[in-house]
Amino acid sequence: MDKKFDVLGKFIENEGKQIINISGYVQDVNPKEIASHIENGTLEQWCEAWRSAVASSLDAIHTYRMTLIMEMAKDDV
Repeated sequence: MDKKFDVLGKFIENEGKQIINISGYVQDVNPKEIASHIENGTLEQWCEAWRSAVASSLDAIHTYRMTLIMEMAKDDV
């Protein structure tokens, strides 16, 4: 049973880190930032980088959840 709590604790820690990452990306979206990228002609690249970073964090959360499900389902854990 202790091992299940260890697995759950690692999942919560990893998911929390990714949520903090996503929160940072969301905070980065503001009129001043967007206007700057429009002026520099880099809005398209910035948007793509932003989407990629958020997708990566969401994918990591999905991976953590699937790992958690598999670990919790093990009879010997």
